[in-house]
Order: sequence, then C-alpha cells, then structure tokens
Amino acid sequence: MKTKGNKCQFILIFLFFLNSASFILSDQVKLARTELIIENIEETYFRSIADLEVYEDFLFIVDNDYDRVLQFLIKNKKLEFIRAYGRSGQKPGDIELPIQISIWNDTLAIKDQLGVSFFDLDGSYKNRFRLFSPMISFLFWNNSIYHAYANPQKIDLIEVFSTEGERLYTFGEKKSFFKMNYSFKKGMSPVSTELVILDCILLSDGEFIYCMNRRFGTVAIFTVSGEKISVTNIISQLGKNEESKANENINLFLKKGYDLNAAKNKIPEIYIFRDAKIVDNYIYILVDSHNILEKKLNSYVEIKKIDKKNLRVVSTYQAAMPDDERLFMFHFGVKIDNKGPNYFVDVYSEEGFKIYKFQPLINEDKK
Repeated sequence: MKTKGNKCQFILIFLFFLNSASFILSDQVKLARTELIIENIEETYFRSIADLEVYEDFLFIVDNDYDRVLQFLIKNKKLEFIRAYGRSGQKPGDIELPIQISIWNDTLAIKDQLGVSFFDLDGSYKNRFRLFSPMISFLFWNNSIYHAYANPQKIDLIEVFSTEGERLYTFGEKKSFFKMNYSFKKGMSPVSTELVILDCILLSDGEFIYCMNRRFGTVAIFTVSGEKISVTNIISQLGKNEESKANENINLFLKKGYDLNAAKNKIPEIYIFRDAKIVDNYIYILVDSHNILEKKLNSYVEIKKIDKKNLRVVSTYQAAMPDDERLFMFHFGVKIDNKGPNYFVDVYSEEGFKIYKFQPLINEDKK
C-alpha cells in the first residue's frame, strides 16, 4: 500500500508539472515572417536605420546617413514609397544626423543633432526648435516634447517643451531611479555615466508617461504633468538571461564601477531589451538577442507582451533567424489586426537591409 501510495503521489506531482508546463507553453507564440519588398529606386535607397516606427498604415525609416526620414505605405507584402522628409543642411526643413522620430496626431517630430523638427504627414515642414542636451530618449505627445537627457547638474531626468521650444516643466527625479555615483567610473565622465545608467525609452498611452530602462528593467510611470505613480522592476519575469544582464550592469555601473580606460573606451552593450512600444492595453518589448549566459547571439527574434495595468508578461513571441541574418539597430514597429499584433523589424544580411513582418501563427483571441 505504501508503494502504491508513493506511486500515486508521483503521478499527481507529474501531472501538476505537466499542466504547469502546458500553461507556460500556451503563452509561447510562434511567429511567421514575411519579407516586405521595397521598390528598387533611388528614393528608397538607405544606408542606415537609426529608428523605425509604424503609424497607422505607414512605416517610417530614419536614414541618418542621408539626413532624411522615409515614409512607406504597408501594402500586403510590399512597402510602397510615399515621400522623404528632410534633407542635408541647416535651413528650415533641413535635418542633420536624425536620431529618433515620434508621431502624434498626424505630425512627425524628428530629433536630430540640432534640435526637433516638425512635419505634417503630407510632407509640409512646420517648424523647428534648438535642443542640444545629450539625448537619451524623446517622445512627442499632446503637442509637447518629453525629452530624457543627460545633465549631471540637473535633478530631474525628463524635461518638457512646447512645439515652439518653450521649456514647460521637468520631472523624474534621478535619485528615485538609482543612487547615482559619479566618482568611481574610471574614465567615464558624469554625462556618459548618466547616458549608460539612465538609458531608457519614453512611451505614452495617452494617460501616463512610461520611462522604461533598457539595462536594468525598471519601469517608471508618471502622469503627463510629471507626478510619479510607481517605479517597478520587471526583470524577474523576463528570464535568466535577462536577469544575468541586469546583475552584470548593476555590478559594472552601480557597484564595482567600470574602467573605461582599460576597456579602450568601449562601453559594453548589455541590454535587456532594445525597443519598446505601447499599443492599446499592452507594452511590447524587443528583447536583446545577446545571450550572456552562453556567450553567443540567440538565433531567434523575441518580443514580449506586457499588460500595462500590472506590468506582467502575458505572451512571448519568437521567430527563428537564419544564420546569415541579424537584427540591425534593434528597432521595431507594432500594428494590430484581427489575428493579433504584427511586428515590423529591421534585419541586416549579406544582401543588405531588409524589413520583415512577423505575425502570430495562431489567432490569439481563439487560443
């Protein structure tokens, strides 16, 4: 009887773990990928992708080699060229080394090394204002520019400007994120220290501003007027590899200190995720492909879907990558259809740049 009881107990335990594993697997969503064909004409040739955004049915590529932003219509398996914004120079309508874009209410904001320029989506230039502080991230929302920047002389991380360049207010006290220590980073200036430690992406869902740290996994939420709602670390949900990266960053930049001189001026690119978007009720993050545990690049694209209400991961999406391709600048766009989220990702191969659309193999609403 005792043996039979032990056997039954073992079966129950096995079934429990089997059911648990099934639950975990149900949140693993495989992605099919489709290359989007770009017409081979002079206007569509680009040599770099500094940023990538999807807005409604359009995909935007920031080409900082040619000082412009390209707009394409997403049309089945093609990207149909619409227009280019900007050109090299310093006159009105010119841009110089564009870094990032943000789109709100049919207006395109382009951050370059000179400031922020605004264009209507019909291509018309509106205005520009100067902004030189070392940028970490920026966001255009509700006729305001939210600008996370590095300046050790300032208490707050984020400053807010009108579209005319008037500084309205600041928020996001730096010490509420980390205890900043500028003295033990060998060879690193206070500015470069902030650029590393406070590296974040700014997002908005129309009600709140989200500041998502790419190296430590901290998510800070503020009202649009700058009142802090919460600061949460999500790293424990993202996996052992991501936890190891966060711990390595803590040791290098918050505890031990990093010797930039000994490293020949190279700051390690230990990122948990590279890009993030908010669509409807969810935050989507593009997980970094470097596997710090196995010291190699992962052979797949991985995107996690996070419920913005409780900051819990609800789905993980993956798609295999061929050996001769790699994620380029780790930017992506998200568009929702009746099958779920569609992801648009830039990839570099021996043939050059490619844009892929990744789609769930199943309809998530019918799982």
